[in-house]
Amino acid sequence: MAGLKLKGESMHDLYVTDCAENGGIYRFLLKNGQPIFKEKTELNLPMYTVLKNNTAYVLLRGAPGQNGSLTTAPIKPNGSLGVFSAPVSTKGQVPCHLCVSKGQVYVVNYLSGNVVQMPNTVVTHSGHGVHPTRQTAAHTHFVFPSPDEQYILCVDLGLDTIFVYTRELQLVSKAAVPPGSGCRHFVFSQNGRWLYCVNELSSNISVFFYQNGTLTYQTTYNAFRQSVLNSTAAAIRLNGNYLYISHRGQDCISRFAVENEKLHFLENTPCGGHAPRDFNILGDYLYCANESGSLGILDLTGTSPSLCDSIPLGQDLLGINFYEGESNER
Repeated sequence: MAGLKLKGESMHDLYVTDCAENGGIYRFLLKNGQPIFKEKTELNLPMYTVLKNNTAYVLLRGAPGQNGSLTTAPIKPNGSLGVFSAPVSTKGQVPCHLCVSKGQVYVVNYLSGNVVQMPNTVVTHSGHGVHPTRQTAAHTHFVFPSPDEQYILCVDLGLDTIFVYTRELQLVSKAAVPPGSGCRHFVFSQNGRWLYCVNELSSNISVFFYQNGTLTYQTTYNAFRQSVLNSTAAAIRLNGNYLYISHRGQDCISRFAVENEKLHFLENTPCGGHAPRDFNILGDYLYCANESGSLGILDLTGTSPSLCDSIPLGQDLLGINFYEGESNER
């Protein structure tokens, strides 16, 4: 693999979240683009990880029928994780996403269909969508601040709706994707005017215009030239002028060229495993966490992405994070 194009002399760590009973967080040092294994921090059923403010925020799934929890740990200067705090309830079952904004932590619990400003402010959605099995109730799946951090946006797969809240979780507005699409995650354009939402059940992308807490639906773009069965989209990332989404079932990463609200489908690239859940991009490489247990690595330097490595790791890989360390001497 060619070297990553990183700023200055900085060194980055790669963290991979493995949601198994004997799982945890794998830490790699990225050197010349190659992940070098450093350590594994054991955790029971970690669902999602955010690294911010020298702190690791980790959601723990919990036992079936029980609420999940949030635990945190300091990130040491060498990139390793310190001792995790006592878990705090997320006020719902199967916490699957969180964000940290201006020191406040927001969590969504998928099975409970709620959004939580930790530790005690809870808003629970109600209703259902049109899908006979996947949308029988509200299923909150993603939470993230607006570009100016004045609002908190929550995506509900079960209701085909993106909710816009104040920071105190008072409803401001909401907007819908086409019925049965199952909106999952989103990313804002670099100028903050456009929101691109990946739809899990229909494996496509819906585009919205965003302004002052209001979303206006524009259109939806397909990721496949013809209808496919047994494909569910998962994650979405914007990198320069390209938008990427992952597809479980088809086991690939789609790439689109982006110009404001207009998307142009380019190609699909194998992900290096089965059921690509999360992925992230650093420099010239895309790192993909496959639920089948492998870490796929795509080279983005050519005219189209290409799979350059697949590393077997755990059992149920769900998350990818990067963190920039303070020193090269590690």
